[in-house]
Amino acid sequence: MAALNFPNSPSTNDLHTENGVTFKWNGTIWKKVGPAYTDTTNLNVTGIGTFAGAVNIAGVLTYEDVKNVDSVGIITARSGISVTGGSLDINQKIKHIGDLDTFLEFSTDEISFETGGSERMKVFNTGVSLSTTLSPATNNTYDLGSSSYRWANLYINDLQLSNEGSSNSVDGTWGDWTLQEGEEDIFMLNNRSGKKYKMNLTEVS
Repeated sequence: MAALNFPNSPSTNDLHTENGVTFKWNGTIWKKVGPAYTDTTNLNVTGIGTFAGAVNIAGVLTYEDVKNVDSVGIITARSGISVTGGSLDINQKIKHIGDLDTFLEFSTDEISFETGGSERMKVFNTGVSLSTTLSPATNNTYDLGSSSYRWANLYINDLQLSNEGSSNSVDGTWGDWTLQEGEEDIFMLNNRSGKKYKMNLTEVS
């Protein structure tokens, strides 16, 4: 059967006959006068096409020269979404279907990473904040910084030092130490022997 071409801007109760089939515009959609209409070939709509029920497409739905697609409900993409140009604009969150309390959340100049319903990391315009422990994937493998790109300052409380699993280059042993700060002194605690030491400091100014 040949394609159907409906006129633009119809008035209520207008009739349109094509290929021996008559349709009436009810103010919202074109409805066939008589039994339901089935076209297994083409449907060309030059005006407004309104479907009261579901539309099933077995092949590919191609949009040509379409600037916007507006949906008041949920759009489901079963095989992913490919954006080949422009940007993907998100109002607030990207959620994981199988774990609804794990998501990325966007706000003004901020991106939050949340798991288990709690914020773990936030990236904002002046830095990054963590609300969890930051650990390497494996022990004694990765560096923090490099010989070419060093951190400017390190702000920490007590310093925990251990080379367990390897050895030093002086006597071949390994150690486990904690550096702690006192009001006037710096202390070193040997966590293997339990001994405590005070560092000898010389005042220069």
